[in-house]
Amino acid sequence: MHIETRKLLKDIVQMIEEIELFIGDIGNYDAFEIDRKTQRAIERCLEIIGESIQHVQWVDEDTKFSNQSKILITCHQIIHNVGVVAPQSLWLISNDYLPTLKEEVQVLLNKPTDQQ
Repeated sequence: MHIETRKLLKDIVQMIEEIELFIGDIGNYDAFEIDRKTQRAIERCLEIIGESIQHVQWVDEDTKFSNQSKILITCHQIIHNVGVVAPQSLWLISNDYLPTLKEEVQVLLNKPTDQQ
C-alpha cells in the first residue's frame, strides 16, 4: 500500500472515532435530532471522510468500500450545500455505514506499506 493511502485511511479511522464519541455522548436519536452542534461536528467529520475516500481511490482505483456511494453523496451535499442533510441521514450513516467502513479500512491498514 502506498504511504499516502495509509495516511488517508488513518484520517478516515480518526474521523469515525470522533463521530463515535459524539454519538456516544448523545446516546439516542431524539437527543441527536435537536443537537445541531453535534450534527455540525459530524458533518465536518463526514466531509473529511468523503474527501479521504475520494483521494484513496485516485491513488488506488481498485479500492472500494461498502456503502461508499451513499456516504459520498451525503458528503457532497454537505460540502456543496446541496439541499439540507437530514439528521436521520447523519444518524444512519454514523450508526450503520461507518462501523463497516471502519472495519474495512482497518483491514487495509493491516497490509504492508510500499515505499513509494
